[in-house]
Amino acid sequence: MLSAISQYFADNTIGAVTLVASLTFIFLGLPNQVYRIWKGRTRPKDVSPLMFSLLAFQSICWVVYGFTGLDGDLAAIIPNSFVVMFALIIVGLYFLLPKAEDK
Repeated sequence: MLSAISQYFADNTIGAVTLVASLTFIFLGLPNQVYRIWKGRTRPKDVSPLMFSLLAFQSICWVVYGFTGLDGDLAAIIPNSFVVMFALIIVGLYFLLPKAEDK
């Protein structure tokens, strides 16, 4: 597995740069949103579950396309897998946490 990843970076410089950049931006934004929602312990008023559901669906489409249409392109699969995970966590927390007035 490690040799496949190093070979990918050697063969695909642009893909490697976009992979690192997108992972950087994903890990700056989405985990911070999860942390803020979790820290508040109430359903956030300023988070749209529809938007994060659509983001998860869009990223699932990219992951599927990365496996099928791009023959396993890591630059499409890896970052979008993390987006799916964090977006679904945010949607889950939105519906699992109590409303502010219920607390």
